Amino acid sequence: FNRFMPWMMNPDGTELETLNHIGRHELGDYFVQSFLNDGELSEFIDDQDRLSDNRYAVDNLFSLREDPTAPGLYFATNGSEFYTHGAGQIVTISGSPSTNANAMVVTSITHPETADPTNNPSPQHSGLYRNPLPLRDGSVVAVHTAETRVDFNSGTREAPRSRYNFRIKQLVKSGKYWQAGAPLTAGIEKSVSYYDPDVLVEYSGELWELQPVELVSRERPVVRTSTVPAIEESVFDDAGITLLEFQAYLAELDLAMVVTRDVRSRDEADKQQPFTLRLGESGKNAVSGLQFLQGSQIRAYESFVSGRRTLAQLMGAILIPEEVKDSSSIGSYRIFPDGSVAAIVPAQRALSWQLVASSGEPIVRERYWVTFQPGEVRVCASCHGLNERDQNGAGVPRNKPEALRAILAWWKSASSRDIRNPDGYLVSPGGDEVQTVRLQVKRRGRRVTIRLPRRYPLSLIADAALVISNPKGKSIERSFGAQRSKIVSLPRRMSQGRITVNLVQGGAILFEKVIRGARR
Repeated sequence: FNRFMPWMMNPDGTELETLNHIGRHELGDYFVQSFLNDGELSEFIDDQDRLSDNRYAVDNLFSLREDPTAPGLYFATNGSEFYTHGAGQIVTISGSPSTNANAMVVTSITHPETADPTNNPSPQHSGLYRNPLPLRDGSVVAVHTAETRVDFNSGTREAPRSRYNFRIKQLVKSGKYWQAGAPLTAGIEKSVSYYDPDVLVEYSGELWELQPVELVSRERPVVRTSTVPAIEESVFDDAGITLLEFQAYLAELDLAMVVTRDVRSRDEADKQQPFTLRLGESGKNAVSGLQFLQGSQIRAYESFVSGRRTLAQLMGAILIPEEVKDSSSIGSYRIFPDGSVAAIVPAQRALSWQLVASSGEPIVRERYWVTFQPGEVRVCASCHGLNERDQNGAGVPRNKPEALRAILAWWKSASSRDIRNPDGYLVSPGGDEVQTVRLQVKRRGRRVTIRLPRRYPLSLIADAALVISNPKGKSIERSFGAQRSKIVSLPRRMSQGRITVNLVQGGAILFEKVIRGARR
């Protein structure tokens, strides 16, 4: 599930979310419901189900740039995820901070046919575009190639040749739409060479021109900072705790807090996930907890495929206080009778979440990764933000969250407020819990010494493997064995440069540490 939406955040990284909470219901054209056997749910069909003013569907919006002559109007590329280097059609989208997502409209600048690559272009297909740049004088430049097909290396690995010739060009009006005019430069030619990773690659010729910028003086904008709504601030006041002292506690431990007033409240357009939610332990659409998942970088160790991908693992970095814990699921916070949830989560970590039943079965899944900053207190009134109303015609919930009151009461009386779990739990691909560990690692020349501290039982790593790799994709695997210390001699091809030491069990990473290059 890859859909590239426009996002916004404050300069300090707080309040990260899609622009004005826009999503697939305002921009997409078709998607199916989460459960095909639930008669209450339905597929989303563009004009039939769309409640917003937008009538031009897009899958992705790349390379957003705000129009300096019309604040709140953004130029972007509507293009394919693969094969075109992010090139496609130039569009605009209206999205000032005060604009409701239902009122955000996408407008074609280049012809709609330029959105997709094709082997059989019509006369209206003027090539592929990326990196639009609106200028202060009202004109627009963009990166353009006249090629309409997907890119392909017509050369060799050692001497690659692209079909594309990206150049910065002025856009000119041609009928209803705009297209590329003359290049702004005479072209830039250069000879370059590099290794990939151990094959010498050489190129001589014209270089691509990408990501243009306008050098012009600008007024320094007012810095936006995160705020907590008055309703939640009043709960802090009732508890006799200042928001600043609680945020200082969170920041000191690299934590953040997420508060939702009513997880049952969902935007009226969302009929693709269960929306007749109720609290309880049984029955259709009964939910008991909000379960958090953390993004973990996991490599395919069994086949030693290079590179990593972010995979969702149940959150184990927090020892959730009993006062707000949903005991039925790992990493899950309890939903209170008013529908509210208050959750302390790790900061600066990719997180996602889902509403779960008491059996642990996911009922409603979040579709994006979101990251919070140390000390941030983030409030979402609804679990799917309302543009105007929910499915029952109600507006934004305005209850004082009982869950927030409960977590503040715990914080005020707790003997220990450090709920971080350095030896946190993850879930292996087989569904079993595995405990992470902290190894002691030292490197001297080609010799790497790994020790297991005595606070961990040897049985914890009985079936674990040590995997040591370098950025070039070279790796070795060793068994830790029934001992607390292991010395590994690196092969010559890995003796210099950075290495990564992993302890892996059942496909889950128990430990990871990056070691800098050995001193000569």
